[in-house]
Amino acid sequence: MLAGLLSDVRYRLRALLSRDSVEQELDAELRFHIEREAEKYERHGMSHEAALRRARLAFGGVEQMKEASRDMRGTARLESIGRDLRYAFRSLRRSPAFALTVILMLGLGIGANTAIFTLVDALLLRPLPVSHPEQLVMVTDPTQVNNNNVGSPVTDYVSFLLYRDVRERNTVFTDMYASGWSGPIDVKIGAGTDATAEQPRARFVTGNFFSVLGVPAYVGRTFTAAEDVAPGQDRVAVLTYDYWQRRFSGSRTAIGSIMRVNDVALTIVGITPPGFRGDIVGQPLDFWLPMMMDPVIQPGMNLLNDRGWSWLMMMGRLKPGVTIEQARREVPVVEANAIREHVTGIELSRFEQNLKGNPVPVEPGARGFSEQRAEYTEALWVLMAAVGLVILVVCANVSSLMLARTVARGREMTVRMTLGAARSRLIQQMLVEDVLLAIVSSVLGLFAATWGTRVLLTTTVSGAGPIAIDTTLDARVLAFTGAITLACVLLFGLLPAFRAARVDLATSLRTQGRNLMGAARVGRIPFSRVLVVAQIALSTLLLIGGGLLVRSMQQLLHSDLGVDRDHLVAVRVRTSRSQYVGVRLGQFRRELVDRVSRLPGVDAAAFADHGLFSGGACGRHVEVSGFIPQADSERQVSCDNVGPNFFHTIGARLIRGRDIEPRDLETAPPAMVINETMAKRYFGARDPLGGTVTVDSVQYTIIGVVRDFQSSDVRGKPHREMYLVFKDSNVGGGGQAKLSVHVRGDPSRFVGPIRRTIEDVDRTLPIFVDPVNDLVRGTVSQDVLLVQVTTFFCIVTLVLAALGLYGVTGYSTSQRTSEFGLRAALGAEPGDVTRMVLGEAVRVAIIGVVIGVPAGLTATRLIRAQLFGVGTIDLPSLGIAIVVLVATAVVASYLPARRAAKVGPLEALRLE
Repeated sequence: MLAGLLSDVRYRLRALLSRDSVEQELDAELRFHIEREAEKYERHGMSHEAALRRARLAFGGVEQMKEASRDMRGTARLESIGRDLRYAFRSLRRSPAFALTVILMLGLGIGANTAIFTLVDALLLRPLPVSHPEQLVMVTDPTQVNNNNVGSPVTDYVSFLLYRDVRERNTVFTDMYASGWSGPIDVKIGAGTDATAEQPRARFVTGNFFSVLGVPAYVGRTFTAAEDVAPGQDRVAVLTYDYWQRRFSGSRTAIGSIMRVNDVALTIVGITPPGFRGDIVGQPLDFWLPMMMDPVIQPGMNLLNDRGWSWLMMMGRLKPGVTIEQARREVPVVEANAIREHVTGIELSRFEQNLKGNPVPVEPGARGFSEQRAEYTEALWVLMAAVGLVILVVCANVSSLMLARTVARGREMTVRMTLGAARSRLIQQMLVEDVLLAIVSSVLGLFAATWGTRVLLTTTVSGAGPIAIDTTLDARVLAFTGAITLACVLLFGLLPAFRAARVDLATSLRTQGRNLMGAARVGRIPFSRVLVVAQIALSTLLLIGGGLLVRSMQQLLHSDLGVDRDHLVAVRVRTSRSQYVGVRLGQFRRELVDRVSRLPGVDAAAFADHGLFSGGACGRHVEVSGFIPQADSERQVSCDNVGPNFFHTIGARLIRGRDIEPRDLETAPPAMVINETMAKRYFGARDPLGGTVTVDSVQYTIIGVVRDFQSSDVRGKPHREMYLVFKDSNVGGGGQAKLSVHVRGDPSRFVGPIRRTIEDVDRTLPIFVDPVNDLVRGTVSQDVLLVQVTTFFCIVTLVLAALGLYGVTGYSTSQRTSEFGLRAALGAEPGDVTRMVLGEAVRVAIIGVVIGVPAGLTATRLIRAQLFGVGTIDLPSLGIAIVVLVATAVVASYLPARRAAKVGPLEALRLE
């Protein structure tokens, strides 16, 4: 049976691919049967010619037999599609302008959708390129990829000792690993004068990192369990494939070579496979280090033995037959009990309070960890909706073009129907042409999408740095592109095809060009104008949303942060692993402030632990005089250590009291400034000046109250904040000296002079100098992405709507030549005709706007979370959208209107 089926398939394929050969065989077979029949008649005495004639009559119609035989092959439909495909090629080759216009429009729409979906797929949907990713489970907040916390245990990420407890005590995982960011590191590769320095990104991982994920080495080997035992013993590193290619040009001699990480010599032992960039999606990574190397590479932090340091993320692989629900029931209990064993008193009550609001997260780990996933999810889905509107506008535009082309080919269709072609056959022919255009457009769209995603990634930077995700085309992206292509065919092809097959094209041709008054007026809106109305309505919706996002971005970038943001420069100097420790670090900070303050155009400079929009945050528990907390959370206050004149430097306004002054560095008790929110919460109507706040057993005196200002999050609501005197030179800093510099004029002009001044002090230290407004822009990267892409799509949609209106108006005026000639003969002035055509186009635009405005106002509720400082009903955005669309309608229809105004009576008579 199988052999017969294969034989039948081979025959059908041969009939389809080698039609001429099969036809010759069919002719030979029929001729053989007729000749055998003729021989019978010849044996009865008939002549050869008479016998052949009698045999043909007895056999029946040869052509009918051939058709029956072809039908039995089951390839007739495919053969007809093949003929239609060849005809479509010839037809489109005769109309290159039409074909190119449709291909470019569809390519743009398909490419835009594919580009955004590629980002959605890479960041939100695609699983890690590891063995059985569906078995992975995260036991951490997936967004906390670079965080660390010292103090009370938290549930979002864990200490190394807590990881060991959970790994040993759980019964649901075959194994689990931990990983943590290495922090800024300095790397040298090579020896002597040939050594090159750089600052790549690395992570510390436990020895079972690669085995749990199921990732083998591409070259060399990965870490082993033995390298997870003794601190500082196994000085090895594993590189990513990309870093190996970039830094070593893919040479296998890299294995066994030495790289110095923070002056510690490590041996490169392996390279990971192409495409594997680790378990963190969206963040670039260059190599991995054994967890046991942390005490050597980051000495003095004691990250492996201190349960107070929470800095690791955990991932486990489920045992066969175990479900994630079982893991969700067991792992949080195991982790919470392990924490309870090592905390007591207020620390225990603080943990229990935190556990109620932040339970231990246990989530599927197939897609890996990602800080950018949480940051960009809403923005990407909004963009998907925006490009969905773009493809609808594109399809409406192409439908208008297809309708005009169908009418232009009306005589051809009439002749085909007269010769016996069925309406279904005509619909098939037109759909084959549509499919051909869509396929070519989708190929163009894939190239455009590849380029577009690269542009988006290079122009979009998140708070953690550039977004690094794998945007190579996979099965999901290709399937999405295929689905979009099919949807486009259905949207722009079916209606014109069915309408063309339904209309009496012969009658339409006889009357073409002879309709006089109002043949294409709005009062009787033809199908093409319905499509234009739909385009304008969709354009209105998109313009309203785009206008709101642009206005929101303006509010974000120019909102009052409570500081003089337009005249501030943020400076960060990395001092970790340098000579600046203890007293020397304090002297270095003061020297930087002194030198930078003397620069021409610099008004003031002050140092801080965290500063403005430069990363870092600190929380402390406090005791406030005269305030009785009702819960432990009421004792939590954000904290920053600042130097003298900090508030004067950044332009913050003091409501009460004074700024921190140089004398406060020497006096006791130490001074503190609190913000307005903290003063209201803890002191109410009482005067906070002179009040005391106890922090880590040290009592501070409040000398001032500053108006709330934003230092890290533009969108954030004011929270309780205190600013301590930076007395201890070795406190805080995180291995950095941070300055805020107030300048006169454009801050960007001071970046170079400030950098050179600091280099004069010590040019060996990494220095980062940025205008504060640039740092603010980096914190709203998802909003920047939304505005950039939505603005582009708004412009594209506006151009498409203009082209659609121009095409429909131009086609309408060409069909009304007789009408315009008659109007001219009756005394109509060219200006009257121009105003009439423009008025009709504007009325079409107004109908679209009237439909689009309510839809736009309804749709803007979906982007409410993305807006800042504007409501979902914003009159400037609404007014601009309406004015732009009406102006576009006037501009798009002006040229057809001028052509109509030039039509004279003689031209109309010649047409008749």
